[in-house]
Amino acid sequence: MNYLIVGASAVLGHQSIAAILQEDPQAFIIATSSGEAPIAGASQTIYGVDLQREDCAASMVAAIKARKIEAVVYVPARGAVGKPVEYATAEEYRASLNFSVVPMLKLMAALKPRLGLWFSGFMWLDCLLALYGPMIYTKITMEELTLRHPD
Repeated sequence: MNYLIVGASAVLGHQSIAAILQEDPQAFIIATSSGEAPIAGASQTIYGVDLQREDCAASMVAAIKARKIEAVVYVPARGAVGKPVEYATAEEYRASLNFSVVPMLKLMAALKPRLGLWFSGFMWLDCLLALYGPMIYTKITMEELTLRHPD
């Protein structure tokens, strides 16, 4: 099977590669990185991915070429944290969505994989409301999209 791991240079990306290879040693893993170093365990690395660019998903799809992707694992998340959520602004939320959610939605639409996976983290816990600022809204958006569109 063919897998795409976006943000594979992160710890969670490395762990995703290890988990996939443990279950599917013959997996073809395409990993992305914002840098220029190859990703250990990946069959192919797409370098210089900038999720702040509007065309980032299209450039990843072009680099994949005609390979049918069975699963997309989306690791990246960015947003202002460290302040109570009630001080989050709409602008901060939009910026976080554009980095943390929109590219994944574009990849899912273009590649039509059997499975899409991104990571959240119990954002409904009161203690996180004090720390996660606008990022909490992004993570809740991810959870809501997943629950509303399980396919």
